Amino acid sequence: MRTVKVADVDGRATLVRMSDIAVFPSSMSSPIPDEPPVSENTHSHPRSLTSLPDILSCLSLYQSEEAELSNSLSELLSSREPILASLSRLQDLLPHLDNLLVDASLLSEKVSSTAQTAQRVGGRVRSLDEEMRRVRESGERVGQVMELKVISLSLSLS
Repeated sequence: MRTVKVADVDGRATLVRMSDIAVFPSSMSSPIPDEPPVSENTHSHPRSLTSLPDILSCLSLYQSEEAELSNSLSELLSSREPILASLSRLQDLLPHLDNLLVDASLLSEKVSSTAQTAQRVGGRVRSLDEEMRRVRESGERVGQVMELKVISLSLSLS
């Protein structure tokens, strides 16, 4: 078996057996039918690499990305404490919010009841106003009739 000594992007030397390297000609289809699409800012798909330096370079890039993601994940996990503290404060507020909801519901019922009463009273006040208007009109007519009787009586006496 033939081995080749290669250096990756970081300058580390690695021995690789030639039998361990699989190279696919460009005319050959990938053994995986649904390859993920390669976007502009990502690396080449590993199955499209054709030389050992390309493979090692890509491997190094993937390792760098893995380290970055690992660091990012560590930062996210370390920032978990403030999030948990905020969540705990929010959970402490839940009973108060539930009480406010009950109070608001009771107040809404009272206001609704008061509004219905006000609507009924308002309707009755409008009815009374209409009756008062009719009584005033009747009083005016009675006054006019009395004036006419006085005039009629004074004409009959004259």
